[in-house]
Amino acid sequence: MTPKEKAKELFHIYFKMFYEQPLEDILVSTKKCSLICVEEMVSYLYDIEFHKREDAIKSVKYWKEVEQEINKL
Repeated sequence: MTPKEKAKELFHIYFKMFYEQPLEDILVSTKKCSLICVEEMVSYLYDIEFHKREDAIKSVKYWKEVEQEINKL
C-alpha cells in the first residue's frame, strides 16, 4: 500500500467516527486522529530499538510519508 493510500485509509476510518459532527469539526478531528496514529507508529518503531535496522528505517520513512499525505488532505 502506498503512503497516499494508507493516509486515505486512516483518514476514512476516523472520518466514520465523527459523521454526526459539523463538517468542519469532522475534518479537523479526523486529521488530528490520523496524525496521532502515525506518530504512535513512528514512536513504536523507535521504542523497540529497530531504528538501526534497514527494515525499520524503511518503516519510519513510510510512516513519515503517510504523515505528509495526511497533511495534504
